Amino acid sequence: DVNLHETSSTVWAIYCIGNYAFANSTKLTDINSEVLTDLRYIGANAFANTAIKTFTINKPIGSELPAYLTQEQNFSLDLVREHCYIGEQAFAGCDHLTTVYMKDVTPFSETYNNFLNNHTYLVVNDADVAATYRAAWSEIADQIICLEQNVVFGNETFKDICITNWDTNKDGELSYEEAFAVTTFGDAFKGDNTITEITLNDLMPFINVTIIGSGTFEGCTALEKITFPSHIEDIADDAFTGCTNLKEIHFTAVFPFKDSFTIQTNERTHIIVPDAYLSTYDNTWTDKSELIIGESHSHIPFQCPVTKDICVSNWDTDKDGELSYNEAAQ
Repeated sequence: DVNLHETSSTVWAIYCIGNYAFANSTKLTDINSEVLTDLRYIGANAFANTAIKTFTINKPIGSELPAYLTQEQNFSLDLVREHCYIGEQAFAGCDHLTTVYMKDVTPFSETYNNFLNNHTYLVVNDADVAATYRAAWSEIADQIICLEQNVVFGNETFKDICITNWDTNKDGELSYEEAFAVTTFGDAFKGDNTITEITLNDLMPFINVTIIGSGTFEGCTALEKITFPSHIEDIADDAFTGCTNLKEIHFTAVFPFKDSFTIQTNERTHIIVPDAYLSTYDNTWTDKSELIIGESHSHIPFQCPVTKDICVSNWDTDKDGELSYNEAAQ
């Protein structure tokens, strides 16, 4: 029942963090990696619903526990292993957790046990180690990276702007290390009239851009859809000034990033949120509740198939066989 905002240890080595140890400590933002040098075990839901932003697993492969721990009869057998073990849902609901750094050169288990959320990078030492992890944990292959690896963008125009502004080694690509170094978008995208969509894969690598500032996407007249990763902490009210064609803003976070939705958008801009947390967004952004839609319900659920066929035949502009709320709004 204690909501910690800081934790540290200078006296004892920490080998085990038990199940639900820090769960729901929503003010906990950081754990000094130096105190976790000997960490070998993280229990299920250990950091669920905390606000931590990065986490480092320091213990390398082949390390051994102190003898007194391995001899303790009541001590978990999961600790007597070559790797640090992470329990299921250990970081569930950690909206702001962008990276978990793993020093082990091989995964701690043959199968992935769902310890990360969908918007956290698992960062390893090099490309060969990344390939090993991806082969074992194929479910999160896109989230497993090394810093020298190049970002795979979802939009070529967005990529070109990023390379122009932040490709520090001038190799014509943007590495994750270069993306991680960016702290603000500034005016890089301001006034662009070619980008129609900015995807999660476009924005997710910029883990240290937590605030979308004033006028960031001002005048992006072609922009129709944007998806924000869960680490975004605030968006300026005038971030989308002049985005006359903006139809959808997607949020991936479990909780709304602010108490009220004050972002200036056009009247037909829908807010798309995770299905499981639709009621949370509805109850928080009450003045926009009529525009908030669950991610799996962005298509209109027609009750009459004949009505649906007529509507799809006439107004399904993207030709996907469905009619979205935005298509209906047109």
